[in-house]
Amino acid sequence: MDTQVFEHKKLCERCNVEVLARLVRTIAQNGANQVYWWCISGNHKLARTAHFIPHDILRQYNIEPNRLPIMENYSHNEPCIVCGNPMTELHHFAPRYLFEDADKWPTAYLCKPHHKQWHDRVTPNMCENKREK
Repeated sequence: MDTQVFEHKKLCERCNVEVLARLVRTIAQNGANQVYWWCISGNHKLARTAHFIPHDILRQYNIEPNRLPIMENYSHNEPCIVCGNPMTELHHFAPRYLFEDADKWPTAYLCKPHHKQWHDRVTPNMCENKREK
């Protein structure tokens, strides 16, 4: 299946300017496609928070989610480093909302309960802090 590229000028909250953005997708652990805008000039998600675009809306514009370029594929993750659960999420020890270079910091795969437990204890106000930035 050929890749479908869809680009559009949009305002990037992080770059604080209008940029060329591309629709891309992430494949979740369960195989689901999550589509979002990617800032090409800043090489990051367009919005600070994850705003996934519903597939039915994309299809209204003749955009097939399964044909968009893949930015991250989590469908073959490692098991949780705490309990061994195979259904994991990639955890960044340096939260992206605090560190511009978070991708250079260590990461680990955690199951959803252990990921939540870590954030509840270490960054309990993370969601509120994201909104303030």
